[in-house]
Amino acid sequence: MGFEPELFLQTAQRLAKSSTEADHRTAAGRAYYAVYGFVTQQMADVRGVTRSRLFGRSSNHRDLQRQIAYTMPFKKIIVRYNSLIAYRVDADYVYSGPKFTKRRAEGAVKDAEAVLASFADFDDDDFKKLRGPKGN
Repeated sequence: MGFEPELFLQTAQRLAKSSTEADHRTAAGRAYYAVYGFVTQQMADVRGVTRSRLFGRSSNHRDLQRQIAYTMPFKKIIVRYNSLIAYRVDADYVYSGPKFTKRRAEGAVKDAEAVLASFADFDDDDFKKLRGPKGN
């Protein structure tokens, strides 16, 4: 078995407790990628292909975001998923202005925990509704 993306959540939880801004920023990114990696791996698994076969070299973050927003039952998690994206983008790209605080890192972790917990309500047929970049 390969790497389990949910392990990124453990890293995010640990880093969010740190006292450095760099760790807080990294925590937000790992929290987002715990969810992104889990969803994309589930999409591949229910199709019986590898994640790289389904997605190739593309990452398609925006495409996945749109699909989650408009696909039942995933619509119920879109607010938290969008929040995770915002945390990650701010953490990775916004260096001027207010610091990326411990509170924001903890918010990203909380959103990731909630989204991952919500996936327990979804089955393989639900994940088949989400499409890869080429409609597969």
